[in-house]
Amino acid sequence: MVKANVPDRPRTPFQMPDYKTKHYAAALQAEKRGIAESKKARTANRHSNDYLLLTVMFASVLFFAGIATKFSSTGVKVSMLSLGLVIFVGSIVLLSLQP
Repeated sequence: MVKANVPDRPRTPFQMPDYKTKHYAAALQAEKRGIAESKKARTANRHSNDYLLLTVMFASVLFFAGIATKFSSTGVKVSMLSLGLVIFVGSIVLLSLQP
C-alpha cells in the first residue's frame, strides 16, 4: 500500500537518485550555458534591430532632404526639410542612447 503523504518521497521517479546518470550534471551545466547564451543572443538581436531602425531613419532624412528640392513651393520645401530635421535629431538622440 502506497502512503499519500510521505514528505521525503520524490514527486516523480526522475527525481530519485537512481535516475541520475553520469552525464546529468554536464547536461545541467550545458543547459545553463545555453540559457545564458540565448539571453546574449536576444540582446544582440535587439541591438541589431535598433541599429537597422536607425539606418532606415537616417535614410528617410536623406529622402526628405532630396525630395524637398523637387518642389517649387517654398512652404513645401521648408516643411520637408523641417520633417527631415526632426527625424534627424530624433535619430541622433536614439543613436546616443545605443550601447
